[in-house]
Amino acid sequence: MGRVSPWSGPSGEWSRREEDRRSTRRTGDADARRPSHPRTPPKRANKTHRQKKQLAELRALRSKARDRVIVLSSEQFERYASLAPPSSDGGKKKGGGKAAAAAAKGADADAADAAAAAAPATRRRPYALAVFMSAKHMMDSPKTRLRDLRFEYGLAAKAFADAPPPAAPQSADEADEAAAAAAAGDASAAAAAAAAAPAADVFFVELWHHASKDLYGRLGVKALPMVFVLTPSHPGPPADDRGGRIRVPEEDEMGRDGAAAAGFTKYPWAAEEMCGWLATRVPGSLFAPVVRPSFVRSPLFPLAFAAAAAGGAAAAWRLHGSALARRRGVWGAGALGVWWFSTSGGMFNIIRGMPLVGADPQRPGRVAWWTSSRSAQLGMEGFVMGSSYVLFSALLGAAVFSAPRLKARGTRGAASAACLGVAWFVLMQILAAYDSKTSLGKQRQFIGFF
Repeated sequence: MGRVSPWSGPSGEWSRREEDRRSTRRTGDADARRPSHPRTPPKRANKTHRQKKQLAELRALRSKARDRVIVLSSEQFERYASLAPPSSDGGKKKGGGKAAAAAAKGADADAADAAAAAAPATRRRPYALAVFMSAKHMMDSPKTRLRDLRFEYGLAAKAFADAPPPAAPQSADEADEAAAAAAAGDASAAAAAAAAAPAADVFFVELWHHASKDLYGRLGVKALPMVFVLTPSHPGPPADDRGGRIRVPEEDEMGRDGAAAAGFTKYPWAAEEMCGWLATRVPGSLFAPVVRPSFVRSPLFPLAFAAAAAGGAAAAWRLHGSALARRRGVWGAGALGVWWFSTSGGMFNIIRGMPLVGADPQRPGRVAWWTSSRSAQLGMEGFVMGSSYVLFSALLGAAVFSAPRLKARGTRGAASAACLGVAWFVLMQILAAYDSKTSLGKQRQFIGFF
């Protein structure tokens, strides 16, 4: 009989299994001696999970808020504004902590740059926080007008809340790789990372002075109004110092001095301007059109409109059948009223929002109803001129139609002379007003000569 091969038959199967066992043992020993390098450290996975959890919490709080503005306490703001939780070892972390310590001990500039590159500022949140500082004792102040500003702030918050939700945030690995590419000076990689970065959600929060006095001091708030934004890359509160200063860049503040630079036209700042400014400070953020409250959008508007139309039609029908509507004096008074309103610039004042009176620059504390400037006009000027036109026309009408009906000759002559004299005086005042505005001096002198 021939010799049985170890790789055939039952004996061959046993030899193959034995050889596989030995190979597995040798591979296991080599793997045990080789240092292990996990691809994704648990720390980064925990950071991504924490950011997603905070994002879900903020969205839930925003949906419960009446005007989509979240009121936060000091502890909540500390949690949502920080990029990383406080370190348990006093900030001596691997990477950024060692490099920063080396720079503090007098290392060269390269070590300091490495510390700055590895600092928490290179990390990014999946959201931004717009912060409104409120104080109950200043809400109704005519100087700050915090209540009006808070109303516009709420409209802006609704506009951002009604926008489509942004894409899912980057993972911790992707964010760190993008930050590393930007720090290494790779322009193409940094541009690609910026293009691939998803839009950040913007949450509007409010901090009250009576409940967050410590944050007022840490943020350096010295006066109100104070509205600012913490961008996704803002480091937030220092992780190694719970009571440290929270620095907000000037370009991230909506202050009185920075309002003109930010493009704001007037105070209180309009919600539309706030949305535009926040969109520039948080690239990729989305907001819907600002919807201002109006009775026209109310579900009761159709009923109110129908009731008003029916009531107006009934009143017009009854007035048409009454004796009052057949009197010429009523129609004449109505015609004069329409003429006075049209010649006094009433519609111009309404459309342009012209003030009725203004402050007198020459007499502080006094009200001025007429300006000598040719490029400015107050609302009262138009009403004065319209009243002058009506008075001049009424005096001429009285001299022509009413005075001749008087029976006494002397009374008739005196009334006609008085009407013409007062009409002449009113005409001189009208031309004087024209002269002050348009330099019509020659016409005034010509008429005055006669």
